[in-house]
Amino acid sequence: ILETQHHSMSLATTSTARSLDLWLRDGDVILQTDDSSFRVQSNILRKHSLVFDQMLDARDGVLSLCDGCPVIRLQDASRDMYAFLKAIFTPRYVLLLL
Repeated sequence: ILETQHHSMSLATTSTARSLDLWLRDGDVILQTDDSSFRVQSNILRKHSLVFDQMLDARDGVLSLCDGCPVIRLQDASRDMYAFLKAIFTPRYVLLLL
């Protein structure tokens, strides 16, 4: 969907694709872009982003719940969100880009 390194499968509750490498079992929030969904850990998002920290406090953009996690709809492109999340959750990913 995004690139050959971003594998996906359908997310049953939405029309977006679930990111396999950014769909974490211990994730507690789902970020949904135009065509992808990412289940990640909110505490790590909060640590790296003041915007996400404030968004999670206010519950801005929460659409519904999926697997007990709030689903937050984002306006960002899937490709951009994927790169941002990979940099946060897989630090060596940035080194591969250099």
